[in-house]
Amino acid sequence: MSAIRADQLRTLLLNEMEGRTDPTRLARDIGRGKDYIRDFLGGKKESIGAAELLAIEEVLGLPAGRLTGRATAEPSAATALAPTIIPGHELVGAKDLPVYAAAMGGHGHEIVTFDPIDWVKRPVILERVKGAYGILVVNTSMSPLYRPNDIALINPHLAPTPDTEVVLYHMPPNGESEAMIKTLVSSAAKEWRLRQYNPAQDFSVDRVDWPVCHRVVGKYDRR
Repeated sequence: MSAIRADQLRTLLLNEMEGRTDPTRLARDIGRGKDYIRDFLGGKKESIGAAELLAIEEVLGLPAGRLTGRATAEPSAATALAPTIIPGHELVGAKDLPVYAAAMGGHGHEIVTFDPIDWVKRPVILERVKGAYGILVVNTSMSPLYRPNDIALINPHLAPTPDTEVVLYHMPPNGESEAMIKTLVSSAAKEWRLRQYNPAQDFSVDRVDWPVCHRVVGKYDRR
C-alpha cells in the first residue's frame, strides 16, 4: 500500500481522534509541543514524522501501519476519495464562520454571493484563520465528495497543492463571483489542471480567466 497523502492523513486523524482525545492532548502524549498536531490539521505543516505516526498509533490503539499506509487492508475507493468531515468534538468557539450562498451556474460552476446566509461554529482546522469561510454547495459536479447542501470549508491563505480540493474564482471574491470547486491535479504558469467526478473528467482552464485559488480544507456534511 502506498504512503498516505497529507489530506487523507488529516481525515484519518480527525476520525480516529473523535471521542478519544484532542490535538493538544495527543501532541503531549507523543512528547511533542502542544501545537504539533494542531498545526498539521490546520495545514501549517505538511507532514508528521514516521516516529510520531507510530507513537500516535500506539496512543490511540490503532493497528500498526494504519497512519503510514502500511496496513494490510486496502481502503475502499469511497474512503480514498473522502474529504475531511469535521467531527462534532472538533467544533470550537462561537458561531463566527460565515457561510455564503451559491446559485447554480453553467458547466459545473456556482455563483457565490458574499453576503452571509448563516454563521456556523469554526472547526479547529480554521481556528484563528483570518478570512476563512464556508460555501453552501449547490451542484453535483463533485459528488460524491461534495454534494448539494454540504458546506465546503475554505482557507483562503493556503497555497494551491495538487491532489487537494480548491475553489477557483473568475474574479476576486467580492459581492457576487462565479466560482467552481474542483480537485487540483496540477498547476502551471498559465493554467490549472482540474478534475471533477460527476461526470468524471479532467480538464484545464486558463489562470488568467480564473486568477484566484482558495483551498478547501474540509466540509460540514449536508443537513
